[in-house]
Amino acid sequence: MWRCAMPAEVLVRVVDADTGRPLPWVAVMLDTRQAITDSTGTARLVVPPGRYTLKVRSLAYRPHTRAITAREGLNRLTVRLARALL
Repeated sequence: MWRCAMPAEVLVRVVDADTGRPLPWVAVMLDTRQAITDSTGTARLVVPPGRYTLKVRSLAYRPHTRAITAREGLNRLTVRLARALL
């Protein structure tokens, strides 16, 4: 009998690197899937388990990109965005 992999739920919390305050309305991408952070700075994506490129983008902040491995079940990440020099 074979077993189907359970999905990976990825919760990404985005905060300001200087103040630690949550950042709402930030684009969070795992390869082709995208979500927007809510008022608590959290975005939720459900994906098959595997390796992904995480990209986080907001207008007044420097972009953030890194490789992640999403495992079955709940995966929590915190991303600290630094302000862009304008």
